[in-house]
Amino acid sequence: MQVIEIKTTPGKYELEVTPAKLEYDNDTIRDMHVQTTPSTLKIDAKNISVKIDSYESRKSIGLMTMGDRISYEANRGKKHASEMTREYVNIGQQMSNIHEGANIPSIIAQKRLAETNPQLVTAFFPSVGPNISWEPNELNLDYKPADVDINWQELDRSMTYIAGSVKFNVVQRASVDIEYVGGPNYFPKSSNPDSEATEE
Repeated sequence: MQVIEIKTTPGKYELEVTPAKLEYDNDTIRDMHVQTTPSTLKIDAKNISVKIDSYESRKSIGLMTMGDRISYEANRGKKHASEMTREYVNIGQQMSNIHEGANIPSIIAQKRLAETNPQLVTAFFPSVGPNISWEPNELNLDYKPADVDINWQELDRSMTYIAGSVKFNVVQRASVDIEYVGGPNYFPKSSNPDSEATEE
């Protein structure tokens, strides 16, 4: 007959493991600034410059300024007066020889005949060509290439070490339960009230 009942309860526990890890102190995204300057091309062109000075040419055909016209007419008057003075002096000298048989009407007739028979000369107009000067053309190129400026933000690369951990959690403790399932024991047996007397 079984008088003792033994019950065992196993222990239960849980393990919570956190692994070790490294973490960056700065986890932001690195910024980048890009500045672009486009290329430029400057062209400075200068055409051929021609200068024509026709002042002397126009002057040779009588197209003069007011100052030149006054100077020209003054010189012309002085020349004409000098020529006429020389001519009348010559006529006077011829008339002074009247005692030698000089004929005054003949002298006057010769003078008039000389005036009616102009002298023919060949002339080219304008007598002076224009003064021509020129400056050559110029072409200047100024080219600047494109420029790209990239600015990267430097990040903090420092790291922090986080150690791992192991946690032991006891959910249920182990135990042994012993229970007596039998009845009381009497000694002597005759002291058991439920026992019957035994005949000797």
